[in-house]
Amino acid sequence: MIIVWLVEDVCLLEQNGMGSEDSERLSKEKEQAYQLCLSSLPGSVSADHLLDHSYSHETIVPSPFSSVNTVLMGGFYTGEVTEILGRTEAGKSWFLSAFCKHCLQTAVAVWIVDSNHSYSKGEIQQLPSDRLQLLRHAVITDPLALLSLFQCILKEKEKPNSLSHRVIVIDSLASILAPVISLPSSKASPILHSVRQCLAQLAQQHVAVLCVNHLLSYNGEVRSALGEAFQSACSLRIRIDRLQHSSGENTEIDPPRISHRLTVLKSTRVAYGTNCIYASYTQQW
Repeated sequence: MIIVWLVEDVCLLEQNGMGSEDSERLSKEKEQAYQLCLSSLPGSVSADHLLDHSYSHETIVPSPFSSVNTVLMGGFYTGEVTEILGRTEAGKSWFLSAFCKHCLQTAVAVWIVDSNHSYSKGEIQQLPSDRLQLLRHAVITDPLALLSLFQCILKEKEKPNSLSHRVIVIDSLASILAPVISLPSSKASPILHSVRQCLAQLAQQHVAVLCVNHLLSYNGEVRSALGEAFQSACSLRIRIDRLQHSSGENTEIDPPRISHRLTVLKSTRVAYGTNCIYASYTQQW
């Protein structure tokens, strides 16, 4: 604040035709104030340094796709909320089911908040029992129930002996919040704000939070179901598109695969528009 005030004063003096002595005096005071502020900082601090410092306190949770990990600089970071966008049947749930399976195989505990029964109990029960210890599964379709679940997870993570879940998947957040989105803005805004706050609080507990959002067509325009304002709650936005279907020569040995493109729409690490291609099998669990 001192620096800004002094710089503004120098500009005003020059604009008003004040003497060069006054301008020189204020310039010296500005430099002294600047050096004083620097001396109070712990060494040399830059934006890159602060960013690296924040990343060093988080964990990278890789996906099962090497091309995706390359684009995302290792995978998904704890401490961040990720929005996964895509049209219907683009492969969002396929990607996340493969990701969750990979997490469990590498002993990363996962919370799955399921609104569409995309992760049915039958599929989950087929997992080895040692992996089930790392998995929590809740079917939630009501916005208020979702907020209550968030609070329960936060309270559980405060317990000293609780299992430390590093990943929370919400598939899909757009479906759960659909009744709220249709309400008048005065009623919807407080609930949506509470959801964004809870997502941020969960991420701050060194958790990677992955939320599914839908892309819908309105009068020929493609829009986010949760609205563009929701992206303010996310550190990372990625879009998944389905490209083509391919089958192996022997379907028993080579199950059908679907190619997808993952595109980065927002990130503090990766340039906008960076993308990669990956293939997912029809059977994930």
